Amino acid sequence: MNRRAIIPWGLSILAFVVILLAESIRIRTGERPLPVAWSASGMVLAAVVVLRWWTVDEGRLKTAVQATNPLPDLPLHPRRYLNVIVAAMVVGLVATVAITWNFYLGAGIYLVMHLCLMAAFSGILHLQPRRIWRSVVLRRPSLLTSSFWLIVTPLVYVLFVYNGPLTLIVAPYVAALGLMALVVWLGLAYRQRPLLFRVAAALGAASFVFSDALIGHMVFVDPETPLVFLISPTYVLAIILLSQSLLFWPEVLVREDAPLASISRRE
Repeated sequence: MNRRAIIPWGLSILAFVVILLAESIRIRTGERPLPVAWSASGMVLAAVVVLRWWTVDEGRLKTAVQATNPLPDLPLHPRRYLNVIVAAMVVGLVATVAITWNFYLGAGIYLVMHLCLMAAFSGILHLQPRRIWRSVVLRRPSLLTSSFWLIVTPLVYVLFVYNGPLTLIVAPYVAALGLMALVVWLGLAYRQRPLLFRVAAALGAASFVFSDALIGHMVFVDPETPLVFLISPTYVLAIILLSQSLLFWPEVLVREDAPLASISRRE
């Protein structure tokens, strides 16, 4: 393992252990230790900051992304991915705190997080429908992915969230959530990139959808659902997988023998 990956890995594992600890305390006492739960999201943010500015070599990422670009005449923007994924985790931390005080405020901030995630992945994926449709490589898998989420997203809303006209207020959020998952899953079509990198991000998006479906079910349908204890762990797992998937792409990490001066001169 690349030694520069140890800190992001360690922080991510610690974040998941902490959120499990918070939920175990909740099960025993009936009260959720909010500072402990919030600290898990803070650790994920710290992990992505380390990943962005210490573990990943921006120049190598740019080279790898362009080398695996199925539409080479249309450049991608990996720096956008690196920067906006950090912004998404910052927004997510704010949302994690805000939703405990006001559900609708927190949901609104999470919606901004989904927009950030889509913007981030647009730096390493092509999202233009016409160009995707014209690509022999991207057309079929992207069509399957889009069809899947266009079916699953309304099903999630109907089966988990809908409980009368009042729940229509969160329909736009559910649409944004499904669109975020769709965008991330488009990356599965980029088969020249490491399988674990692609699958980790896709599982992260799916875990986010599952977590939010449980939140919606708890708030609008059944406040006593026994699945409430899965909400936070699946959310933390989601943000870990979404923000740390580059750890599964060894070619983009800083070489351990690279001098610090050359790292600081990344493009």
